[in-house]
Amino acid sequence: MPAANPNIPRSYDDARAAITPLIVETLAYLTDGCLLSLQEEPVLIPRKIVDDILSASIPIFVVAGDWGQGKSFTGKLIYRLSQQLLQSGSAYKYYVTYIPLSIVYSKVNKNYENFVTNFYGSARVLSKESLPADARKFLSIIIPIIFSPNTVKKLGINEILTTLPQSCDLVADDYAGSFLDIATSVLSKIDSKFIIILDELEDVEGIFSINELGKVLYLFRIIYDIALNKGIIHFPTIVLLLQEYARADFTTKLLDQLRTQQDISRTFGVIGNIRMLDPITKDDMKKYINDLLNRVLGEQAKKLFTEKSIENIVQEIEKMNLNNTRLRIALIRQILSNIIARYIAMYPDFVNELQRWRPHEIVKNRILEKIFSEINITTPPSSFEIGLPRELSDILSGKFDRISKYADKLSEITAKEIRRIYGNRALQPSPISRARGYKAYEVLIKGERGGIALRLIVWARLTDINVRRLDRRKILSKFHLTEQDARTPLTRILLVYTPNVKWISRLQAALHDLIVPLPVEDGLTLAAILASAPDTSGSELTQGLHQEFKEVLRKIYEEKYVNRIREIIEDILRHR
Repeated sequence: MPAANPNIPRSYDDARAAITPLIVETLAYLTDGCLLSLQEEPVLIPRKIVDDILSASIPIFVVAGDWGQGKSFTGKLIYRLSQQLLQSGSAYKYYVTYIPLSIVYSKVNKNYENFVTNFYGSARVLSKESLPADARKFLSIIIPIIFSPNTVKKLGINEILTTLPQSCDLVADDYAGSFLDIATSVLSKIDSKFIIILDELEDVEGIFSINELGKVLYLFRIIYDIALNKGIIHFPTIVLLLQEYARADFTTKLLDQLRTQQDISRTFGVIGNIRMLDPITKDDMKKYINDLLNRVLGEQAKKLFTEKSIENIVQEIEKMNLNNTRLRIALIRQILSNIIARYIAMYPDFVNELQRWRPHEIVKNRILEKIFSEINITTPPSSFEIGLPRELSDILSGKFDRISKYADKLSEITAKEIRRIYGNRALQPSPISRARGYKAYEVLIKGERGGIALRLIVWARLTDINVRRLDRRKILSKFHLTEQDARTPLTRILLVYTPNVKWISRLQAALHDLIVPLPVEDGLTLAAILASAPDTSGSELTQGLHQEFKEVLRKIYEEKYVNRIREIIEDILRHR
């Protein structure tokens, strides 16, 4: 065994910095990379919703949640479990087809006519169905993917997953009939439950309407009735996975209207309550940590990580109010990797050995377990590093009073993002006020036919406003606005603020005809904005962060902030 240098060498920090990202990738591969590979067993993230879906007695199951809560992971996990059951010859089994609609539509929609020709030939698609155009198009895209395994292979979209047997495959003539003919034909060829998972439904344009998705789901209701009447217990269950922001549309544009439509109202009775996918719990995190450590370190895990140390890790993560499963998992991997790398970095020979391998090879050959079997650990670490810059930790913990200096940066980021969203339609943002607490940027947005359609003042507040300063005339003067400016629909103040700004209602009352609120609802969203906006790379908030953690923050920035900016401005332009 290589001897440890009691005086940790100067190269220690460099060695640790070099191998920590590799360990992070290895831990991530154990979960994400192994999930769809039958070569290695994945370390699974506990998801109770999987059991609920598998035991569902209703044909339509709806799950909603923010990005990063595990919707796509849930769909892929159901597929993986189906694979395992079918290969094991278990008496209990089911079939599944998982379809990521955003990917499918991005590849098929542009060449829709070619898609129809390739998969339907001269057959008239669903000629027996009376359907509106968008619903017919939607079904014509997903039917061959759902019911025909060879279609999945032919498309070459690796993200589509199916365990249906080849015996279910359809030929062009099969598609000329009704949807019910196609579905019952396939169901007659299988002997177990069939689960159809449609992920990212919100990305299908125009689908949330009673005439479109309502009529599609009605067809599944009829299949359910036919199955019950014929005593078939393996009716298909369709699982819809939605982003949280699309839940309102799904409810108001579809569910609320279903009751009022005489011909399809019976569908309402077989749609379960929308299930919200919440972040993994404290116990879930403990189980995931234990499973991950046992898998990567074997017996050495118990020496390195006691029950108390795992409890401390979970408590530190909970303090940060990270209401996002993906971010909690990323932070778990980062912390564990920091601890593991701390030990390996003391042994240059082990560092060199580790760097020879790629993550999947490290897992397959149990490299970390072999290394730690030769490192004589007598006591577990007395402390661990979260690995986040202090100010980022403060933001995630909701300590907004410590980071007021970022208000000006938030104004600038938002203004520049508007410019990116609207491209040539938006002029370059320019500072309109440099007054302390009122630094703001002006963005001019042109109409589709030319001319200025909107003058937007972007102003951010991370601290409260003195109530004595809530004077309309004084605030207008800070931004060089007059009462005449305020009375025109051309001018609006986009106010970005955090929950600790208590006087927001008073401010809105004073500037009721100007203010358009853009709340940053929690520390996680604020951290994602400040650490992930395109012009913030390399800032003090991202130093030392591993790539996985950065990627999660970037995705949250896009999903929860950029999309919200776009929605707000489009609403202003629509109603001005």
